[in-house]
Amino acid sequence: MTELSPIRIIPTDPDYYIGLGREQEAGGEIDDAIDSYRTAIFHAPRSVPALTALGDLLARLDQGEAAARCYRLALLVDPACRSAARNVALLKTSGEISLYRLGLALESVSEMSTAGVSRVMDDAALGD
Repeated sequence: MTELSPIRIIPTDPDYYIGLGREQEAGGEIDDAIDSYRTAIFHAPRSVPALTALGDLLARLDQGEAAARCYRLALLVDPACRSAARNVALLKTSGEISLYRLGLALESVSEMSTAGVSRVMDDAALGD
């Protein structure tokens, strides 16, 4: 009689890989964290948290164009994603300020009620 090895179940939940990536990132395992975020995106290509987590890490690694692609994809899925709009604008790659302003335009009026808030956000987008 042959002994059967246990079946290994591989998670498909993107939140699992996002959490794993954050743990790996905190532990300095940057390449593994990138792989985990990419695996999350593989399982859920429309996962804004996975796209922005990978974008954030790539931005910290000075990989601006790759980070901007992640943020742009997140904005395609959720045009009102404020963090993606802000972060893509801060990268100051081509066309990003327009995307940032689009994100601001989609914010609710109550959040943008004071002129000071919108002015500070515009200044951040323009680098002033």
